[in-house]
Amino acid sequence: MATATPSPDASPNPNALKLDLNVLLPAMVNFSSVADAEAAGQPFAAAVLATARALGEAIMLSMVSGSKGFAPNPIDGITFLLEPTRPLAATIVDNREGLSAVPLGQTIYAFAAVLLISSVFLSFAGWYMKRRLRHVAIYGGAG
Repeated sequence: MATATPSPDASPNPNALKLDLNVLLPAMVNFSSVADAEAAGQPFAAAVLATARALGEAIMLSMVSGSKGFAPNPIDGITFLLEPTRPLAATIVDNREGLSAVPLGQTIYAFAAVLLISSVFLSFAGWYMKRRLRHVAIYGGAG
């Protein structure tokens, strides 16, 4: 049971409330063996590692690109392909302080949505191609 009581002694603010939370949470999952518990934790561990890798890669891209936003100009001709740009992940990392500004926050979330949708699409396309080419066998060695 949660109770809130005034505690003027513990805080310089006389209107502050002290919150006591005495709640017994029931066990949600019961495992019959250690192997079952370890197997249940593997998807969570994979998600943590994937998130850490994505964040590390975004920070690395931000550092390599020099953290400068630049829009290449197609009028420059063939050098247009060689002009520096900043990837979307690095842009998200570099502009994380501005999320409270509504237009910038919406833009950053749109960048994240583009990255998420494109990664899902590319993952599905790779899975589909792997499935379609399963019957093709490549044998190495002299033949």
